[in-house]
Amino acid sequence: VLDPNTNPSSATQTRQLNLAEGTFVRFYQLEGSTTDTIQLGQTTLTDVSLEVNSSTNVETLNFGDISLTVESTTETAPKGTTFQGSTQGEILDFRDQDSLLANFTVTSSAAFNNSVGLYTVQNEQGTVIDPLTNQLINPGEAGYAEAAIRIGQNLLEASRDETGSVQLGGAIYAPFIIADGTTEQFLSNNPNNQGEGEEAPLAYFAYLGANPDGVDHVRLLGDNLFGFEDLFSGGDQDYNDIILDINIV
Repeated sequence: VLDPNTNPSSATQTRQLNLAEGTFVRFYQLEGSTTDTIQLGQTTLTDVSLEVNSSTNVETLNFGDISLTVESTTETAPKGTTFQGSTQGEILDFRDQDSLLANFTVTSSAAFNNSVGLYTVQNEQGTVIDPLTNQLINPGEAGYAEAAIRIGQNLLEASRDETGSVQLGGAIYAPFIIADGTTEQFLSNNPNNQGEGEEAPLAYFAYLGANPDGVDHVRLLGDNLFGFEDLFSGGDQDYNDIILDINIV
């Protein structure tokens, strides 16, 4: 969850979960880490604190200066959220919808002129089809970043404080960020996604193995709401350098 002082007014941080009757739920707070880094063994469990829920329909939980309100609902989870909340699950699943219109809003508090967008993946593990060779490439394999950005360049690319719409459907989509650059600049100057971002723009993905530093740069802030960290090695890990909010019409 973002610090309330940096949470953008354009994005509401809400999550809707489908739970079976009788399910017990616990909530936890992480300081200086993310759920993905813990599940991948990059952070120890000593950084986790738990709070047990009550039996009431509406409950407010306090974690220091962060307050979380939990309430029951009969509404179904928003479209696209199937994998959200799972390990490296910052993705959109629209395989069951042939065509839908998605409105997007991008907000930024960063000094960098970042670009964010979406690219199509073949499964929840992030496999892509290289548009140049038609070969399958997994996160962490050679050519992944270039292939993913080529796909994203023709699907959705947006910069700070931009709004718009895009037609989606029939696929899984994953977010990306080009730190201090555009997809065109990345493909021209650093398609191998090497370096520390000082001389050429770097691309970061929801899949840690695809990132040049192996660090978590994309965080789920709410349903279909993604926050990005734009600095090599994670920077201050505030995940509000640029935020992509997807709303299905």
